Formats: sequence, structure tokens, C-alpha cells
Amino acid sequence: MDLMKEELERQVAASLEAQPKLLPFIAELLADVDALGSSPGAVVNLLRSLGLPGAMILDVGCGKGAISVNVARELGWHAHGVDAFQPFIDHATQTASENGVASLCEFTCDDMRKVVRSGKSYDVVIYAAHGPLLDAVPCVDLLRMCVRAGGYIVIDDGFLRENVDSVPDGYRSYRRHAETIIQMTAHGDRLIREDVYSAEERNTIDGQTTASIRARAEVLAARHPEAAPMFLEYIQNQERECQILLDIHVPATWILQRQDRR
Repeated sequence: MDLMKEELERQVAASLEAQPKLLPFIAELLADVDALGSSPGAVVNLLRSLGLPGAMILDVGCGKGAISVNVARELGWHAHGVDAFQPFIDHATQTASENGVASLCEFTCDDMRKVVRSGKSYDVVIYAAHGPLLDAVPCVDLLRMCVRAGGYIVIDDGFLRENVDSVPDGYRSYRRHAETIIQMTAHGDRLIREDVYSAEERNTIDGQTTASIRARAEVLAARHPEAAPMFLEYIQNQERECQILLDIHVPATWILQRQDRR
């Protein structure tokens, strides 16, 4: 395996909170989970408010394509979804066809960092449920590179609770609300909408997701007993992450409008 592919696989595994050796089993472990941490219905409602008939969106790290397919079906927009995990891209392509929106959706297996630097100007770029916003500023640096002037950046993530004193490793890129907003708008882009959600509500959804994964893991463990400890570790990590996020994190979705300084 070449070094570039190996590094990309490590990044894919990290984005899924998994070890690289678990990747061959990920598609089955997540077979019952389509949205992978985001809420396609909520994102569609946000986008609907923009009033952009015929818009072209880039769904960065699209996973199984749930957001892209819903946007195409509900709004009639064109969607380009990019993810580095081929089984997710295959699933997304099939889902688009099953929903009658194959002509509106394009799914590409690629490194999303390369795609956002491609120079193509979309009306909207969506960055949903990918964990801490890097350092927010470099994240927005990259996202706004692929959006036309006046276009929109949708970020579905969250911020630290105000009363949090200690942040575990892996979550230290999160900032409190005020600092998060300052970082996201560092280029002068306009924050036009912010939706803040109940952490408990999101935790309920995460709990349902974890239960689905656990059921799949038990089936896999019976079929591959030598890998059972790896499946158990993955489930434990998922449950641990849900608890950490419940303790420290406030889920939120933001829409920024790109403003180019003169």
C-alpha cells in the first residue's frame, strides 16, 4: 500500500473513531446508520430558508450521502458528495438511485481536502458531524475556498459548555460559544443563522445509533470470534464518546455567508 493511501485510510478510520484494521467491517457495523451523526431533515430545513433554486452544493465528508440525497429530493438542488471511504460512496450512489435523484447527485471517493482546493465554486458547502472544528479558522479557510462570493458555508458541530473546566484529549479543539463564533467569522463572513440543540436530545439519537452498532457488532463477533475484542472496543469507544459529548458539548448548526473583503 502506498504511503498516501495508507495515510488516507488512517484518516478515514480516525473520522469514524476506529482503528484502521476495523475498516473492512465498518460498512456492516454501520449498516443501520444512514446519517452518521447529522440530521438531514434539519439541514434541509436550514437550506430551504436560503431560497436558492437550482443550487449546487458540496457535501464534504458526505458519508452515506444522507444529506445530499435529501437535499436533491426535497429541494431539487444538485449535490456533489465527497468521502474517502468507497463503501459509503457506493451506498450513497445506490440510495440516490432508489430515491429517483441519481441525475441530481454525484458521489466521489476522494480526499476532501483536495476537493475543497479544486477551485470549483459551489453555492453551498456542507461540513456536517466531523468532530471538533480543527482550529475553526483553518477549517473555514478550506471550506470558503470552494464557495462562490456570497455563497454559504453550513457547519454542523457544536461548542463547549460554559461550565466545563477539563476537556479530554481529542476534544481540545472545541471552544466556548463566543470564541467559536469569533473563529468562524475571522474572515469577515456573515453569520446569518445559528440553531442550538439540546445535548440530551442529541444524546438520545446517539444512544439509538450505538444500540444499532452494538447489535451488528454482536453478529460480527459470532462470525469472527478472533476479532470480537476489536468490535467490543469500538462499541465501548462509541459509548464513551457519547458520554463525553453529553458532558462537555452543546450541538449547534451555523450558516455563514461568504463576504469578500475589498
